[in-house]
Amino acid sequence: MVDPLQACLQDSDGDPKVFIDALAAIAENHGLVTLAAQCGGVSATTLRRQPCGHYPTSLPTVMRVLRVLGIRLQVQAR
Repeated sequence: MVDPLQACLQDSDGDPKVFIDALAAIAENHGLVTLAAQCGGVSATTLRRQPCGHYPTSLPTVMRVLRVLGIRLQVQAR
């Protein structure tokens, strides 16, 4: 899971849309209903619609999904 996310950040020069799309694909593979239930307060519909642009994607939602998937977001200098 980590390698595709890392690669999309590097290849897209940090484009958030590319990252969100990659994260959505990973979430879909892990079952959105189960993932949403573990995120607490985020519905599967919201998780499905955010990457499509129907709902704005929020940092708290991204952080919840990452936490449930066991991924930690990390920042480092270039």
